[in-house]
Amino acid sequence: MVSRFRRGSSDEERLRLKQIGMIFEPETGLFSCKIITDSGMFASEQMLQVVKISQEYGNGMLACTEDESILIQGIAKDHTNEVLACLKEYDIRTGGTGRRVRPVVSCEEGICDYGIYDVKKLGEKFQALFYHRMSEEALPEKLEIALDGCPNNCSASTQYDIGIHGVRVPVFNMRSCMGCMRCTVLESCSKGAISRDAHGIVVNEQKCSRCGDCVKVCPYGTTSESTAGYRVYVGGRRGEKNMIGRKLSRIFTTEESLFSVVDRIIFFYQEEGRKGERLFETIERIGFREMERRVLA
Repeated sequence: MVSRFRRGSSDEERLRLKQIGMIFEPETGLFSCKIITDSGMFASEQMLQVVKISQEYGNGMLACTEDESILIQGIAKDHTNEVLACLKEYDIRTGGTGRRVRPVVSCEEGICDYGIYDVKKLGEKFQALFYHRMSEEALPEKLEIALDGCPNNCSASTQYDIGIHGVRVPVFNMRSCMGCMRCTVLESCSKGAISRDAHGIVVNEQKCSRCGDCVKVCPYGTTSESTAGYRVYVGGRRGEKNMIGRKLSRIFTTEESLFSVVDRIIFFYQEEGRKGERLFETIERIGFREMERRVLA
């Protein structure tokens, strides 16, 4: 007979289990175990063990979550400790709940032609620096981070507390321009941000998304000096009342500068956020410009 854990029988125990990745299922009285991946990547050897554990202790069903975690479903309360011990034996991590930095989400840049940087590699670094390193640090509320390899925003990273876009800033060297009658740079821009006048190519900064499409097309190297980097959005929100985060005024051209500003944003939230307050609410109360001044100082 499956041992079910009813709501109210031990709220303290249920909370303890949730903090280590065992999430109570009210409809069934059973638990789902949340397994953390590295930005969606998971070793096949570990996956085989997860399958075995699911078949032995769960209902044989696995689920993928939107934060790129894996759920082993249908675990009885009496088996939760055994499941956690088995996972630990194979160095499989659980968690990703509570008022902490949540597992980092990223797009599928590796199978996409538009990616400006290696999202998966950067995602692994983010996971180590901000999820694993800060797993024991309490925050006012949960904080979600998402990475997109380009401005196409496939992971909807602009709606996360902190969202990162890969960008490429076009710089045109008109000395290399051959004056083509059919300019591939103009034709490449889907945003209509590029035009041409008597002096050369002109970029409308308000329309330019920094996607980098124009950088790839000129056969004469007019865009060879363009710079790749990262744009950071802060204060997004998902759900019924979704909100687009606001972008910081600076584009970060190194991983080190990107890690530093994300660290500063989280520190700002720790210092200024009130219990139960999401990052966007803290920013609304303090002011975006003041937050930006402090994290870019």
